[in-house]
Amino acid sequence: MAARMLQDLRWAARGLRRDPRFTLIAGATLALAIGSVVAIFSLVDGLILRPLPLPRAERLVAPQSLDRLSHQQWDVDYADFEDWQRAGVFASVAVYQCGNHDLAGAAEPVRMTDCAVSEQFFRTLGIAPAIGRAFASEEYRPGQPVPLVLSWSFFTSRFGGDRRALGRPLRFGGAPAYVAGVMAPGAAYPLSVQAWRPLRLKLPDADVERRDNYIFESVARLRPGEGLAQAQAKLAALAGRGERDYPAARRNVTVTAVPLLDYVAGAKLRRILWALFGAVGVVLLIACANITNLLLARGARRQREVAVRLALGASRGGVVRQLLGESILLALGGCIAGLPLAAAGLRGLLAVAPPDTPRLGEVHLDGWAVVFAAVVAVCAALGCGLFPALRAGATRPGAGLAGADPRSTGGPGQRRARNALVVAELATCLALLAGATLALASLRALLRADPGLDTSHLITFSLHLPKSYETPAAVAQFYDQALARLDALPGVSAGAAASALPLGGGGFYLGRAFLAAGQAEPPAGQEVHAGWNVVTPGWFRAAGEGLLAGRDFGREDRADDRPVMIVNQSFARQMFGRASPLGHRVRSWRDENVYREIVGVVRDVRYDGVEDRGHALVYVPHAQCAWSGMTVALRSVLPAGEVVQAARGKIGALDRSLALADVATMEELRNRSLGGSRALSLLLGALAAAALGLAAIGISGVLAYTVAQRTREIGVRMAIGARRADVLALVLGEAGRMIGYGIAFGIALGLAGSRALAPLLYEARPTDAVPYALAAAVLGACGLVAAWLPARRAATVDPAAVLREG
Repeated sequence: MAARMLQDLRWAARGLRRDPRFTLIAGATLALAIGSVVAIFSLVDGLILRPLPLPRAERLVAPQSLDRLSHQQWDVDYADFEDWQRAGVFASVAVYQCGNHDLAGAAEPVRMTDCAVSEQFFRTLGIAPAIGRAFASEEYRPGQPVPLVLSWSFFTSRFGGDRRALGRPLRFGGAPAYVAGVMAPGAAYPLSVQAWRPLRLKLPDADVERRDNYIFESVARLRPGEGLAQAQAKLAALAGRGERDYPAARRNVTVTAVPLLDYVAGAKLRRILWALFGAVGVVLLIACANITNLLLARGARRQREVAVRLALGASRGGVVRQLLGESILLALGGCIAGLPLAAAGLRGLLAVAPPDTPRLGEVHLDGWAVVFAAVVAVCAALGCGLFPALRAGATRPGAGLAGADPRSTGGPGQRRARNALVVAELATCLALLAGATLALASLRALLRADPGLDTSHLITFSLHLPKSYETPAAVAQFYDQALARLDALPGVSAGAAASALPLGGGGFYLGRAFLAAGQAEPPAGQEVHAGWNVVTPGWFRAAGEGLLAGRDFGREDRADDRPVMIVNQSFARQMFGRASPLGHRVRSWRDENVYREIVGVVRDVRYDGVEDRGHALVYVPHAQCAWSGMTVALRSVLPAGEVVQAARGKIGALDRSLALADVATMEELRNRSLGGSRALSLLLGALAAAALGLAAIGISGVLAYTVAQRTREIGVRMAIGARRADVLALVLGEAGRMIGYGIAFGIALGLAGSRALAPLLYEARPTDAVPYALAAAVLGACGLVAAWLPARRAATVDPAAVLREG
């Protein structure tokens, strides 16, 4: 058996060597397609398929609160966490809060990302420090130095991997701290965290345990023998009881759980990656259709050869095996040549991917990618070669020898089969072109979208005051002094601070529920949900946010003065309709519960990124709600590095323990928020261009073979009076029919698949006619250009020479 297979492959290799042009075109086509598929597969595998580097990670889930009406998901509250523990919903469950604090004592102060975790956190994840120890139960009580467990990367970069760092006195957020342990390389969750510390709560605490205070993230391990569906049923039952007991706080709110891997990746990233994987799969199908067409045309030319072999006693199965061997060798060559292309493509993918993409550092071309490439090659070999091989094997020796013209077309059946494959190529290519056009239209709309502020010449960084600033007055005084010094820097025209930056630039703003004065509390009244942003006087001037009515905050808005707020257009519209909100009093009734007078209205600003479609937002003066962590914005035409260096000196003169972190210009933040859409548009465009090229090759190749096989017919036509224009029209007409059918089927295919792309688009509807019209125009033009050379060759046939040969 093995000897027969080896003999078949040797025969196939000789056949491919005799036709180097076909071998080169088919092999290069497969290499390009397989390389593209493997590159995208490596990205998908590394980001959303490969398990997290945690023990039995498939058993880990992330509980989340869910609004049943809007289907929005957010974090969980501590009271629910306590319910889960009492009811034994999970084998183990923990909550945590991530933040940023300055670490001092080892070298220059540095801002680090840390995570305050409850007692069962490490047990839930199934990990433990590789050096040192985890937290003891008594270390969760407030009032003692903060033990830190460091990530391996932070330990090696900050402390050089020196084990003597354990127990060393440090200052963490201004409080005494020390290193208790170090995690092993790769053993980290959340992925970006550099240190873990105990979550210290003074319980009971009515505010922390409120049923609508969704301020904790959670991770849980499923009970042995139970699946996700069983855990979700238990969570829903407990949430239903909470909704009955606390109707005002928990109306329409339930709790669900998602696999931790899905939670880390996020829904948008998964949609983008699967869209790209589907697109590159289309490219592979087009490539396979191309090669199938070439094999069918080649089989028609080899009809006499196959008939002779069958007449001499060869079995049909043997002929099929030998012809299929050619496809296997082509696929093997395409796989080998495709792997370097995949590696190069993957480097390009990583270069255009947004830098904040989770697990990006884990993406590489590994053994699984090689296995996947081999599987794709085998499937491509069978998909491309099986039908042409079976068709050739079905040749009747007598008929093949009787009609043994090597220029034979193989009959109308074969010609229709080849044309149908080209139509399928064109249809899938048009669907991909339309998708790429929609993605580009979405990106264009995002680039033209008004962010609601002036992003030019705006430099930002963040500060986080330590606990030594014990009172709100001390915090407010520091920022007053710091901003006064920063505002006086040469080249700085305005400076201010906010708790959160627009365009997804970082910081923190709360989500709160508001009622106007005299309005009944829910469920009798309807609350308005809005973000809560704390700003210093001059913020709107520094950020270039337009003040539409009323006034800005001023120095008179102190802590002991009348509570005030400024609202954006969306909040004013939702709360007061068309009436002016100025002078009205509003309270955040579940939290601060203090009436604040509205003194100004500002434009809507895209706070969650350029794709943010606008939502209600309120601003309160920093002096009346002093936050320790703030983001500073300085408007200056000077280079950002020069301004930041000068700012670092001014801040250091006030407090040497503070680090300036998250330095970026607002333009950089805007571009960063466009990263996902830009990458999707670029990659879909590249895949669409590849598909268009393959489709053009396909239509040109089929027509070239058709012209070569119909040379005698064309010569006879010209001999009896057909003009060159008639021959051109004959060939181009056949191409036009294939293109027309391809466009028609492609539009239907694109509309059917548009629902998968819809969540990724901004102001571009998948059913818009313009993208399909543009795609059809491009495909038609390229198809006719590709058909022109075969048509021109047909028109130059010498009828006399053809008739002499015949």
